[in-house]
Amino acid sequence: MTMTTTDHVEHLDEAECWHRLLGAQVGRLAFDGRQAVGIVPLNYVVRGHSLLFRTVSDADLLTPQRRPVAFEIDGWSSRNAWSVVAQGELNPDPDPDVLAREAEIGLAPWAPDDRGPRSTVVELIVHTISGRSFPRHPRSDALWYW
Repeated sequence: MTMTTTDHVEHLDEAECWHRLLGAQVGRLAFDGRQAVGIVPLNYVVRGHSLLFRTVSDADLLTPQRRPVAFEIDGWSSRNAWSVVAQGELNPDPDPDVLAREAEIGLAPWAPDDRGPRSTVVELIVHTISGRSFPRHPRSDALWYW
């Protein structure tokens, strides 16, 4: 793992960012929605330098995007916190063979199908990825901290 340190913030290199994406299962996707910016939590799998997830066929995130979307994961312990952000473009894949193959190897949606089956596999083709890690310094007078 290669990291550079600036004022106690460690900037994660690309390999470490992908390592953390591989180790997580849920993140948040930010995109241009029909009415406003949307942010949705979703589970995903990593395939090469892409992230795959499933959604309903009429999801807001399938509207044409005017700019790259962003996908973020994070984590923390009692000593540090970290975040990874991947930016890129969405590519819906309507091929039923892709859905069957990905469902077979673990790409099953976690949320209930309240709007219909999540039968559209979407690929986030990652163009840029960055991450950072930093020590946590909870205040002694804080009523709580995570």
